[in-house]
Amino acid sequence: MSTLSSTREHLRLSQEQWARLMGVARSTVSAWEGGVAEPPPAVLAAYRKLQELLQRGNFAEIEATREHLLGIVARAEREAERLNRGRLGSSPVVKLVAVSAAAIAIGLLLGYLFRDDQA
Repeated sequence: MSTLSSTREHLRLSQEQWARLMGVARSTVSAWEGGVAEPPPAVLAAYRKLQELLQRGNFAEIEATREHLLGIVARAEREAERLNRGRLGSSPVVKLVAVSAAAIAIGLLLGYLFRDDQA
């Protein structure tokens, strides 16, 4: 089992949930975890920060983080739905909005994980 998959599994997140959080396809997460592809730097930073959290072993903090991560997924999906409402599905603008929703999710994740580092 890779460090990437064990980190995700310790947080009790499926590949699908992690993919939605990262704004990528589930197959991309599988490729990262299988060593077929390298995650981008922002994703690696998130994994490292989550590994630090797991090493501290504070169950309450781990569970709160898990719930927050799931909240980020829901928030990014709501925002994407709001932005896409009333637009044509094949429009280039919709594709740009979808990318922006993924950026919103990773931005929220990194902001949450690194909140204590900004002292």
